[in-house]
Amino acid sequence: MGRVVFRLLNRTVLPRFPRLRIDFDNSVLASASLSRSARRARSQSARSSAAPPRLPRDAAPHIASGALRHARRRPRLYVIRTAMSDPVFEVVRTVLAVREYQDKPVPHEVMRRVVEAAHLTASAGNRQPWYFVLVEERDSLRELAGLVRTGPYIAGSGAAVIVAVEKATAKADVDAARAIQSMILVAWADGVGSNWTGFGGLEEVRQWAGLPDTFDVLAVVPFGYPKRKLGLGKKKRKPLDEIASAERHGTRLS
Repeated sequence: MGRVVFRLLNRTVLPRFPRLRIDFDNSVLASASLSRSARRARSQSARSSAAPPRLPRDAAPHIASGALRHARRRPRLYVIRTAMSDPVFEVVRTVLAVREYQDKPVPHEVMRRVVEAAHLTASAGNRQPWYFVLVEERDSLRELAGLVRTGPYIAGSGAAVIVAVEKATAKADVDAARAIQSMILVAWADGVGSNWTGFGGLEEVRQWAGLPDTFDVLAVVPFGYPKRKLGLGKKKRKPLDEIASAERHGTRLS
């Protein structure tokens, strides 16, 4: 989920170190060619068991913050803990609607995680008034695309999820909308784009999927790897001051 931040680190940190890799726990492991003062500091620290060696500021001046941890078994390996931005916010900041997809399938484990995200979403009174059908077969996706007026591009997706709601449950569509957003965000964190198609009344889709008539199909959400690079956070949005305030309407939100 920190993909955007990692990309920035790779641009700024990699050129300064001969060997560098990003660990799975959001650490940057760097075996650096230290300056003379850095080697001297490391040598002096090695003589004292009380104080582990520290990486001087001149060895990595571009890293403003981060805790240094000495790797005892490999004295020239240092772990730099970087100040990462909120990965969840990064997904929200960068997610965009995707309607064009690469011609390749989305791994089943990724799609299962996407459906699990919908399953875990909160609902009013924990009623969970929904049902999800995961469609992954190419022929089925083409058939499904022909049943959704606003979603012909479902045919080119790697997978799709049919979202149905209970007719007897009031405002079930509100809960289902939350579940759809959960799926969209979790998919985007894995590099998979999506978009909401349809909005209720998809009777042909219900029949096609074999859902009981006690359900109404709210939406079909296609998923796939974006065909082209998208704008990573560049969104046409109103200024925050126009749609939010502090404490009372009209008070600037600092």
